[in-house]
Amino acid sequence: MRGIFIKRAIILLTLLGVVSLTFRSQGAACNFANGSGLIEVTWQTYTGNTPLDRCPKNWGKRIFPGRKNPTDSSSDRAKVRARASIMPATAGQTVYFKFFDVDDPSTSTVIDSNGTVGGDNKGAINYPSISAVTDASGYATVEYTVSRQPGDNYKVFAACTEADLTTLTQQVVDSGNTPGNIVESKELTTWRRLWLEFDSMDTVATTGAERNYESGTIDSVAQNSPLLGQSKLDVGHRLLDEANRYELGDIVIDGVIYWVDSNTDKALSDDDVVVNAVVPLTAVGKEYLIYDDDYYLMTLQLTLPYTLSGGSLISLAFSDAYILPVDAGHVDKNSTFYRNLNWGFYSKVTEKKDLTDTPDFWVVHLLAAWQADKDEDNDPDSQNAVLGTAILENNNTGAIFMEVVQEFRSTDFLEWQTICHEIGHQEGARHADGGIMAANPSLSCMKFADETIDRFR
Repeated sequence: MRGIFIKRAIILLTLLGVVSLTFRSQGAACNFANGSGLIEVTWQTYTGNTPLDRCPKNWGKRIFPGRKNPTDSSSDRAKVRARASIMPATAGQTVYFKFFDVDDPSTSTVIDSNGTVGGDNKGAINYPSISAVTDASGYATVEYTVSRQPGDNYKVFAACTEADLTTLTQQVVDSGNTPGNIVESKELTTWRRLWLEFDSMDTVATTGAERNYESGTIDSVAQNSPLLGQSKLDVGHRLLDEANRYELGDIVIDGVIYWVDSNTDKALSDDDVVVNAVVPLTAVGKEYLIYDDDYYLMTLQLTLPYTLSGGSLISLAFSDAYILPVDAGHVDKNSTFYRNLNWGFYSKVTEKKDLTDTPDFWVVHLLAAWQADKDEDNDPDSQNAVLGTAILENNNTGAIFMEVVQEFRSTDFLEWQTICHEIGHQEGARHADGGIMAANPSLSCMKFADETIDRFR
């Protein structure tokens, strides 16, 4: 077999001069006269602001334009930077930028009424065309101010010449067909922090007018009345509140606990208590203590102070409106105890309220209270049961009636749902919206309706 031989030739060249030399940036959208190419445009955190992070709703970025904490006084929190990069890095090249309001991703016509096109942000903001010159690192940077409305979203586009951007209209942006000589950023979405100030009433009173039980002396005992095996007790005075408040509670006489079947609410004479036992006649003249069903065997089933928690539901529900609930850290657990809160309770609920709601600092306040008004505290069980309430008209406060919640809940979910519901009222939501805001939402309901989300945004 013959072998194949290849002769190698070495040729030496001498470079006599350079006529021209041009660099081309691979993957660039456009090139400047010196050959540098425009590679990308990105969103950058404005100095001192909360770092931009990934928006949980998409692969873009999110910005928090409100105050960073209760003491923050900066007016720059809504600012962000857009930065274009060129390669090779060259100083002195002018890059042109243009900002747009891109389509809201919601498919709800309540939230996004103009369909699949942009120009639907809720906040009033400008969308300018501006320029900047690159520095030695090849970066051209401009500043932009977003709105404070949660869910508003933006993109920034950059080009090598101003003329390249003249054809970039809202319609072109909506189509998604960005010209090849223009680079576009990821989406930037406004989120808002919602600061939660949760206070609590102090320990349940055992003395004074607000104590949660009554006492007295038995005046008479009628055995086997009104039914066989029952006893009707004259308790020697008029009991507080309405008839049957003490239904399913206990009366303790001479150390013996009797289960209360009913009690009267007489206008002019001593009240009677019916118990499901035959009480000995020797009980006459003995002192008694009577408790409603807040207690079990004289022990409170729920105690104050109480730490309210929206649990995992609060973040899940509000995220649909691009709102992030945050613990404000202002917790007072010694607000004055009131057994029942009537409708004139604003000053009682806000006794320890510290923070004020402003356009750049959203705050809601809730008090872990005991019970609503005596006609709405589920005593007796046939009565209305109000789990929480909110004071509207921009007062941003409310109460969660924990003793009533305790009577109905099988899990913590009812507490979480009630907290979301009352916060929703503070932010303008109404029962007619449905979802969590319904007057009696299903316990399985975990979302705000579109009508509520639109109000929040």
